[in-house]
Amino acid sequence: MKAKKITIISTLSLAVFICITAFTTSTKKNPQEQDLGGWYADGVRIDTLKCYGFKNLQLVVPYNAEWSAYSQLSVNIFANNMHDEFPGTKNDGGCKLIPMTSVSSFVKGKYLVYNFFNQGEIPAADLADFVLCRNNEGLPWNASNPQKDPYKIFRFTLKSDNSNAKNEGKPAPDFNLSFRFFGLTKTGEKEEFSSACNCLIKYPTYSAVKLTKTYSLTCTNRTQKARFKPADPSYFNQPCTYTGTKVDFNTLGK
Repeated sequence: MKAKKITIISTLSLAVFICITAFTTSTKKNPQEQDLGGWYADGVRIDTLKCYGFKNLQLVVPYNAEWSAYSQLSVNIFANNMHDEFPGTKNDGGCKLIPMTSVSSFVKGKYLVYNFFNQGEIPAADLADFVLCRNNEGLPWNASNPQKDPYKIFRFTLKSDNSNAKNEGKPAPDFNLSFRFFGLTKTGEKEEFSSACNCLIKYPTYSAVKLTKTYSLTCTNRTQKARFKPADPSYFNQPCTYTGTKVDFNTLGK
């Protein structure tokens, strides 16, 4: 009788073990199957930035081949306190329009990888060059000439707040930066008089659809600096280390 009970218990334990193993195996995805979207510093996904000597800052989103139906993709970037740098733009952000003919150069396997900064003469001057975006809806405020209203973020903007000279070196509030992608579809054309050529110019109009969730980054360990004073270069030359697994999107999935 006891032997029979032991056999039943052993069989039940084995069944439970098999179920747990199967569940663990099915829920543990490999990198190709995970959603790896977000902010990346030197190949490591982050949601908080404390060190500003990174070599590269990237925006990553899962790429959907169905996006090819859109005319353009719009990278929408916005921050909680950018209106301090650009008065009057508190509810607006920046956007970068990518024609679908160029999107393939950003696609790495199942992901679209966008380098946030263009390299400057010195690291502090690295520039994220966007145009003013209407109400964070993926469309430029100036539809006929988007470049007329720039929306620029320098690397030193993430680290420092402009302030009075007496506050130089004091702690600055955290800086929250977010991004998401929109798909733009051409809806028609409009005409507008241009004083530059004393003529009517035509420009396309678009509708926008949000394609991704919003990914946010909190910049901490920030300092105040005197307005118009160059940022301390030592902040951007210190090597950074990050907690997490480094991802190489160039080889992922190959």
